[in-house]
Amino acid sequence: MINHGRTLLLNRNGAARPAPTFYLEEFVPEDFVPRTLSSSLNTVYQMLIGDQADDAFANYRVWQYMKIMHSTEFASLLTDLDSRITYLNNRTLIDAPTIRSAEPSNGLAAGLTAYIDGQVNVSSASPRLDYRWEIEATAPTFVNVTDLNSRILQNTEVIFTEGLSSPILMPGQTGISVRIQASSLPVGAKWIVLLRADPPQDLANIIAPLDQLGEEVLRGVFGVGNVEPYKTLNQLWKKHYYFHYRLSGLIIAYIYRVEELRLSGG
Repeated sequence: MINHGRTLLLNRNGAARPAPTFYLEEFVPEDFVPRTLSSSLNTVYQMLIGDQADDAFANYRVWQYMKIMHSTEFASLLTDLDSRITYLNNRTLIDAPTIRSAEPSNGLAAGLTAYIDGQVNVSSASPRLDYRWEIEATAPTFVNVTDLNSRILQNTEVIFTEGLSSPILMPGQTGISVRIQASSLPVGAKWIVLLRADPPQDLANIIAPLDQLGEEVLRGVFGVGNVEPYKTLNQLWKKHYYFHYRLSGLIIAYIYRVEELRLSGG
């Protein structure tokens, strides 16, 4: 299977992937079906990626993990699964276009410029990079703001001062607001707000929560006894000085367990 280890780590439906031009997207076989994870594997997955992560965040995390694992000699365990990989190209975050816009979506809003203020706070606890909101004027000084991902709706009163609205907070992200340049709003006017947040750069802080994994979870990943490659990978996780070796030990063992599920039809 092309991109075998990456596909198992991502564990998402190959028939429902975004377009190849999407943010850090790599080839996933269309016939790949997500595996049903054991309790232990699911606990690790939630910490590494999270099933609530959007595609952009999940791709970013997997991009980080694959770079880390291929920086060690234990990357051979990944290519042992299948040597055909596409993700070790020169693709970088710089290749991904910035998305930050608030544009009129109907004629009633034409000519009324909207400005975005603030930044999204992204973390493993809030694993989303792509945001979409709709602002609709329901009265000259009131708007409905809808999070187009969660469908949460928020009604907000707007105050205008010197031709500029007060900040309109976006549902789900109190650090993001929009101001509209106007003295009042035409009822029915709509804007679409699109934002791709900057991803968290540092992976070192993911080690601390992983260090809190209990022995039962670790046994579900590494097993017991002297079975390879789990014995070696367990030693990497428990004893290596450098975090990228520790993380490689845990993630490669996780990938091999998911491969066992795939082969057994689980």
